[in-house]
Amino acid sequence: MSQDPRFDGKTVPTPPVRRRRSPPIWTVARWEFTRFFKLRDQLISLAVMLLMGALGFGFSMAMETDDDKAKLAVIKPDSVPFTLAQSQRVEIVDEDGDERTLLAKVESRDLDGLLVIRGVDDATLFVAKEPVWQPEVMAALAGIKVQTKLAEMEVDPLRLAAATTPPTVVVEMVERATLPKSAAEKLVAGGFLFLMFIAVMSGMGTFMLGITGEKESRVTEQVVAAISPQAWIDGKLLGLSGVALAGAGFYLLSALAGLGMFVALGGEVPLPEVVVSPWFALQVGLLALMGVLFWNCFAGMIAATIDDPQTSSRGGLMTIPMICLMVGFVAMARPDHWLIVLLSWFPPTAPATLTARLIVSDPAWWEFPLALLLLVGAVLLIRRIAGKIFALGILMHGKEPSIWEILRWARQA
Repeated sequence: MSQDPRFDGKTVPTPPVRRRRSPPIWTVARWEFTRFFKLRDQLISLAVMLLMGALGFGFSMAMETDDDKAKLAVIKPDSVPFTLAQSQRVEIVDEDGDERTLLAKVESRDLDGLLVIRGVDDATLFVAKEPVWQPEVMAALAGIKVQTKLAEMEVDPLRLAAATTPPTVVVEMVERATLPKSAAEKLVAGGFLFLMFIAVMSGMGTFMLGITGEKESRVTEQVVAAISPQAWIDGKLLGLSGVALAGAGFYLLSALAGLGMFVALGGEVPLPEVVVSPWFALQVGLLALMGVLFWNCFAGMIAATIDDPQTSSRGGLMTIPMICLMVGFVAMARPDHWLIVLLSWFPPTAPATLTARLIVSDPAWWEFPLALLLLVGAVLLIRRIAGKIFALGILMHGKEPSIWEILRWARQA
């Protein structure tokens, strides 16, 4: 038996150091994340959205300038006191000439309109194009008619106003009352629901694209030989959910940047107190995370059973998440209805519905922990079912498993 030349009888050779490999789940998650998430593309998209927002704001400000007021000439008898005080879109101009002369100026576009008033019940408006400012003129004519008729009936306008003024009702909120929600709160709720919708649908889209593409290219056999199907689906779940949440985060960042630009230019943004609370951010963040994980597991189950994404009819199952997310918009109108309250605990609808209720209503303190606990349990369960269906369906080629086969696999999980 030959002796190792590195061993001189005094020292023991040091074995080579092996680098510790990352668990397969995190390796897959990192690869899937870098595969779909490109920081440079996200930054470019953010810059483009901010630029378009600035251009849109500048365009709206330019549209509000007084230079674009419509020029209106008026021919009326002295008995009709027609005026348009503080009009934002119409300017009454003094033009000399009779009706035929002024009508020629309208035809040549020197005037935007000619109003000929013959009496409180008889007037004609001549224009060369559709008058978007017509409601202001009609309102002024209606006011003149009302004043004239009241004078003919010898009705004192002050006494009429006093008789038609509604009574004063003081509304006092008792202790523990639910305060009415403002339009700003409802707008913020809609924005958060929109971001959650983007995160869920983009996550499911990348999940479907990745699994069906790998299945069509026949690389699944090699991957399954290296790692377990459950580790593969778990890695995809973490990586692609991170892509979805990061994309929604960039949308949120662009919205905040746009609001910052609006405030810097002198605008006012009445943010509700609830949305600046760290506790609210934690609640919405956890609901969004669990919602993305839940529906990505659902997408993994469906994608693994699709043989050809071009001809499969199972793509229609993707409407189920859309319906569950749309319930959140319904919850904005009736947040305290018993059915909405139950749906805010039900895992498929809880992320969107409870998010809306946290903004436009006052759920009990225990509702969020209950909904989150049920949602976490549902994610763990559907993850296990998705792993089982993925392990069997990803290797099937040439046919799609039937619904009964899928249910049998789910029971085995």
